[in-house]
Amino acid sequence: MSAFSFGRRRLSDISLTHPFTPFQALKRYAILTESLYPQIVTFDRKTWEPRPTSKSKLFPWYFLLFLGIMMLMDYYYISLREVLSVQKDPDIDVTMYLILLIGSTSYMLSASVCLTYHVYTEELCFVIRNLWNMKGNFQESSNLVGIFLNGMISLIISTPLSAGVITIYNNTLDPSYLWFRNVTVISAATKLFIRIFIYCLSLLHSSNMVFGYGIIVFIILLIILSSLEVQTISRFKPINPTITLNHIMSIRRYRQLQIINLIFNQLLVYFLPVLTLMFLVAIAMMGYMLIKMSGIVPHALEVLVSMVTAAILGYIELGFGSMANVQRKSADFLVGLELQGGSMYRKRVLRSCKLLQIWAGSYFVMKRSTRFQLFGQMAYYVMSLVISV
Repeated sequence: MSAFSFGRRRLSDISLTHPFTPFQALKRYAILTESLYPQIVTFDRKTWEPRPTSKSKLFPWYFLLFLGIMMLMDYYYISLREVLSVQKDPDIDVTMYLILLIGSTSYMLSASVCLTYHVYTEELCFVIRNLWNMKGNFQESSNLVGIFLNGMISLIISTPLSAGVITIYNNTLDPSYLWFRNVTVISAATKLFIRIFIYCLSLLHSSNMVFGYGIIVFIILLIILSSLEVQTISRFKPINPTITLNHIMSIRRYRQLQIINLIFNQLLVYFLPVLTLMFLVAIAMMGYMLIKMSGIVPHALEVLVSMVTAAILGYIELGFGSMANVQRKSADFLVGLELQGGSMYRKRVLRSCKLLQIWAGSYFVMKRSTRFQLFGQMAYYVMSLVISV
């Protein structure tokens, strides 16, 4: 097979002529990222079931993880040094401060995702494999969520590319300028190439982890909600008490969802608390940059910040809303089963069924009010920065 034919077939796999569904977003994400370098979870091309990748193939993945951690530590070191030192570095201006903070949030969130992948690889594969059998038809029609998830895939590539363009446009803007500013043994072009290579490579992995895991979490939520929705459609129709098969199958499915919900919360124990905090910090910094520094920073940086801001706000509205709907849908599910009546044994079984809930670690349960409170906090901190700085 020629290289041209292989490339055309690869492009056809992720062609935009496919419907913009959540499941198609997962397929496109898997095809794109696995063609870049081996991922810690590999999706089978026929069944799309995940399986852990052999450790011998994951050297690039762990190398990029190490590179991202080094970038995070460097950003924290520069920030703390500037805060604690009496004499400030003249090369660090307000724009670089903002990029330091925004970059720190990205690498911190990426590190939490990598930790989740490393610790809970088998659990993630278990959840997805079991949900595949009960996913229903949620993925067969394009909708707003599907369009949003497909749009998130473009940020995996556009984020590091935009960072490279910004560095070329103004090579003193990003924190990597501080690494080689006093180095004179290599040429300026070589220093710029090394900076762009390290910077873009680390951002590529960070974007892959953050946006990719966000897509996977979103699809898991949609399948859980779809499974509950299927069971609540006919909850008010009378059922012959002598026919218990439907009731038994419903209870069995709910028990499966309880186990999946328990493991799913383990997958979010590092990710969701860090995600909430990093979203708050990132929106405050990026909102200030868009409002107060428009026209000062390069246009490429403004476009990138606008795209990431839209992705964050969209994920809070759609993703956090879906997390809150899990509790409401499970309550409707149990009410529907209770209204069907039945023996005392059925009622005891129903009382033993607890509501499904999405926890942000051990801190709080995701509710409908969570995203509104987060939006309020974001608006407060953005306005405070704009007014006071």
